[in-house]
Amino acid sequence: MNGFGKDLIFNNDILNPLELKIALLTAKVFTNTTFELIGFDACLMSSLEVASHLQNVTHYMVSSEEVEPSWGWNYTAIIQNLTANPEQSGRSLGITTVDSFVRHSRDFSTSEKFGADKQITLAVIDMTKIPQLIKDVTPILF
Repeated sequence: MNGFGKDLIFNNDILNPLELKIALLTAKVFTNTTFELIGFDACLMSSLEVASHLQNVTHYMVSSEEVEPSWGWNYTAIIQNLTANPEQSGRSLGITTVDSFVRHSRDFSTSEKFGADKQITLAVIDMTKIPQLIKDVTPILF
């Protein structure tokens, strides 16, 4: 993975996984808090590489392993859920994010002629599982 968010003003600079890790670890140190949930309304962020960089800064990650449609997440549903349940876990908010994205995509896919049921992906990842996954795949990679 190269990175995210090509900045046209600054020589197409991108935010790479290591820079993201450093920024979030810095935030964790300054706040003395582990994030409940970090979500990416962006394409191709659900990789072991990204998760490995974030495993120590968040309990859950919401991300897509494929290209996301242009309409993105349903932020109205996410904010309504968070407002109604401000103390909920990252897992719970992640599930709301995924479920509302699926419903939102079904609505938009009809008008956009996009097969959302077959073409969208979004996952809630329990970051406590990442260290073991890394151990399990490392022998395969080397």
